[in-house]
Amino acid sequence: MRTKSIKKLLVNMFSKVLFTYVISMLLPIPSHAFELHGIQREEMVIRMYRIIQPLIGIPYKFGGTSLNGLDCSAFTMVVFDNLGIPLPRTAREQAMYGKLELHRLRPGDLIFFHTYAPYPSHVGIYLGDGYMAEASSKYGKVVVVPVLSQEFLVKRFLFAKRLF
Repeated sequence: MRTKSIKKLLVNMFSKVLFTYVISMLLPIPSHAFELHGIQREEMVIRMYRIIQPLIGIPYKFGGTSLNGLDCSAFTMVVFDNLGIPLPRTAREQAMYGKLELHRLRPGDLIFFHTYAPYPSHVGIYLGDGYMAEASSKYGKVVVVPVLSQEFLVKRFLFAKRLF
């Protein structure tokens, strides 16, 4: 997927979340009820999109933890750390955090797969509308891709975890 279309996708998703947020602010809901209606979550999703965008295109490097190269779990660790949610270093360890989700994924959910091992060995971030962000060995960089177009990963899906 080209960089322009990735940016367009992120802007489109950002617009949807922002629209929902603005509409909800106009509704006559008491301020103490905003968290119950997901306003705090929508703000987190907007922040997440902003954090991910400049990371797109950073080279993939197995075991990498810097801007010179990231692997999948370092990518998710960096994104969630910038959201104020510290995560451990590996996909296997990250899989122990959050609430288990098997259906109805929401933006921000971590998606786990077994790739080179029977345990969670690959992780990406669900963005919504069927897309995920991941540090991909296949593409050699951080990318935004349709989840279902990744046949290799679809066959190896384990579960998703919700952290916010």
